Amino acid sequence: MYCFNTPQGSLSAFVARQVDLLRPRRVFLGHHDAWLPGFSRGVDVKPIRDEIARVRLETELVETGYGAAFPLFEGLRKWATSAAASAP
Repeated sequence: MYCFNTPQGSLSAFVARQVDLLRPRRVFLGHHDAWLPGFSRGVDVKPIRDEIARVRLETELVETGYGAAFPLFEGLRKWATSAAASAP
């Protein structure tokens, strides 16, 4: 478990801390690619993937190409809300 009163540290440590706290099934990184060639640089996601695996093996890091479609909820278990579950 991470301590809240420590500095953010590396990007991979920050993302892993969020994964540890939120426990998501999937993680999508936003704006980690070279979206403005010549000015921005892509981010090596291997350290992020490694840190996520270290804190929570169940979380999938999804990488998509620029403008690529991804079936966001495909393969995820459906959760019923308490109201829906109790409806006739």
